[in-house]
Amino acid sequence: MSVKIGDTLPGGKLMEAVEFDEAAGCPMNPAEVDITTASAGKRIAIFALPGAYTPTCSAKHLPGYLAQRDALKAKGVDEIWCVATNDAFVMGAWGHAQKVGGRVRMPNDGAHAQFDMTMLEALPQTSFTTRTPWYAQARRFTGPLLRDVLSAAGAQGALIRLAALNDYRVDMPYEDAQRYDVIVARLLDDKPMSVRDKGPLFVIYPFDSRPELRGAVYYSRSAWQLRKIDVL
Repeated sequence: MSVKIGDTLPGGKLMEAVEFDEAAGCPMNPAEVDITTASAGKRIAIFALPGAYTPTCSAKHLPGYLAQRDALKAKGVDEIWCVATNDAFVMGAWGHAQKVGGRVRMPNDGAHAQFDMTMLEALPQTSFTTRTPWYAQARRFTGPLLRDVLSAAGAQGALIRLAALNDYRVDMPYEDAQRYDVIVARLLDDKPMSVRDKGPLFVIYPFDSRPELRGAVYYSRSAWQLRKIDVL
């Protein structure tokens, strides 16, 4: 099949896992990527590999694109995609091992922004120790402020909808993220959170910082095992 300038990229579906549970040591929640939607209006460098974890691909192919990422960006490339026949879990684990950290396949476009743990870790971090209804004693939580995550995504609105891995959903006023130091916690007592420990991400208020936060209204606005944030 020959390809020439001006050809349209064929449509189709890919699977991608951008979340990684550090405690469990595995990728989480692979999501479907529509090629037509994800590539619309962009200049993308796409490269295919025989397979993840193969010696040459691990030593030269993928690292080569990581090393040249800034040079490609300077030439107008918006994103770099690596595709292979492996499933999303294997590709996610390989990308984590290779410390890709969003440098390859960064689909933050339009109304959607996807963050992996490396991207969240790169934002300014906030820590606080607070009592909660879910733990017998006060625990220390660490992660970026929710308002910083929203700012990085360019998201504004009146309502924030939090969705968990089990499809539980809860709404919080957008103002709460601006008024209070709500964080997207990725560490519990300075350690990554497993799904069993309400991880890998937990949106939580600093309950002990203000008397008004210690009540059912604000407890109910917290969400553990966070999967998605919608701003409405």
